[in-house]
Amino acid sequence: LQITSRASGRCIKLESTGGIAHLDNVRVYNCDNGADGGGLRLHNNTSGTVTNSQFESNHSNVDGGHIDMDGISLVVTGSDFTDGTADGDGAAINVSRGTLEVHDSTFTNNAATFGGAINHGVTSSWQVTGSTFTSNSASTSGGAIHYDPGNGTTDLDISDTSFINNTAGTNGGAVYLEAVDDITLRDVILWGNEADNG
Repeated sequence: LQITSRASGRCIKLESTGGIAHLDNVRVYNCDNGADGGGLRLHNNTSGTVTNSQFESNHSNVDGGHIDMDGISLVVTGSDFTDGTADGDGAAINVSRGTLEVHDSTFTNNAATFGGAINHGVTSSWQVTGSTFTSNSASTSGGAIHYDPGNGTTDLDISDTSFINNTAGTNGGAVYLEAVDDITLRDVILWGNEADNG
């Protein structure tokens, strides 16, 4: 299934109190939205999955160029996020509320203000495994990943993942974390990432 937008607007919005959202083998591309979630917005769904899917060249004037999630537990597996842009945070995925797992996925050439690929701004433990972040950029912090849970604290587990040639304007060329209780890095490659402050 391929989904695009011929005019300005979000491609998919799934909103359901207590509902479940599953996307499998879907291509979402060239979507442009003036609000959160250029390609896909998930709101108040209990749980969801994105599997074997491609998100390409989607844009949000706010947060979540490819995906914006608010109030959902999302598992992403075997999916590719390319050339996403957000004027705000999280060009590939922005997490306002909920939990996130990312497995065996790629994030390439996405750009935002905070979190070139992923911005996670909520108190919850989350994990990234078997994934690759390449040439993502943030004009401020977190070239690939920016994590700021606000007043809360949480845990982050990253394993078997590569961060290559990501950049940030100020902090964290690859990853920028605030207020994290416990971070676990296993078999992680960091190569060629740059920021003014490391």
